[in-house]
Amino acid sequence: MLIKIKLLKTTKCYAPGVIWRETKKIISLKDYAKLMMEALQANNIAYTIHWGKNAYWELPGLLAYMFDADSITRWKDIRNQLLSKEMRKVFSNQFIQTLGIQ
Repeated sequence: MLIKIKLLKTTKCYAPGVIWRETKKIISLKDYAKLMMEALQANNIAYTIHWGKNAYWELPGLLAYMFDADSITRWKDIRNQLLSKEMRKVFSNQFIQTLGIQ
């Protein structure tokens, strides 16, 4: 297991391939992710998370915390230019819907 934390402009925390289930001795990966992300926000630490990694994506306002409004709008605009309405449906999923970027 590799864990790397770097506090500069943004925080980087890597734990590739580490997946676990809740037991009597350890909280679930999803609960850990939620606590970690809440702690970063509570301490005003800027961060982003790789979209393919485990995280607590349901955290209210997460996308707005990680990215400014212009970046989110630009991402949506470019996605809409690249994909037809039909293709946007094909490349949509619960993740995209949870973040509100469909």
